[in-house]
Amino acid sequence: MPISDEEVLQARAALAAEQSAQIILLAAYVVTTALMAVFLFQYMFVLFVLFGPALLVCAWQTCPSNNSFDAKKELKKVMRGDNDPNQKPAGMFERTFRNARANVGAELAAFAGYQQTMANFSGVFSVATLRLPAMDTDCFWLGAFGKWTFLFSREIPTD
Repeated sequence: MPISDEEVLQARAALAAEQSAQIILLAAYVVTTALMAVFLFQYMFVLFVLFGPALLVCAWQTCPSNNSFDAKKELKKVMRGDNDPNQKPAGMFERTFRNARANVGAELAAFAGYQQTMANFSGVFSVATLRLPAMDTDCFWLGAFGKWTFLFSREIPTD
C-alpha cells in the first residue's frame, strides 16, 4: 500500500517539531554553560585579586634559603621512594632494604660528583637542580612554603 502525500507531510512535521525541540534544548545548554563559565571566571578573578597578594606574601616569607637544601638528604628521599604517590606501604624488611639502597646510592652519587644549581625567583620560590653524571640523571626540586618538594627527574640530554 503506497504512502499518501498527507502521511508524508505529517511525518515531516512531526520530525521537524522533534528536531526543533532538540535544537532549542541544545541552545539552552550552550547558553547555560556560557553563563556558568562567565560567573566562574569572574568569581575566580575576585578570589585571585583578594587572596593572590596574601598568598604571594606568604610564599615570599616562607621561601626556604638556598643553604637549607641538603642534596644528599633530598636525593635519599627520592631514591627511597618517599615522593612516589603510587608507593604502597611496605613491611619492615622492605623499608630497611629501601633505606639501605637509598643510602648507598646517594653516597655513590655524591662520591662520583654532582653539580648543584640553585635558582631563586624573587624570593617567592626556588628551584634546585642536581646533575648526577654517574646516574646520567637531572633531578629538580621546588622550594616553597618552607619545604623542598621533588618535582621530577630526567635523563641528561645528549647533544
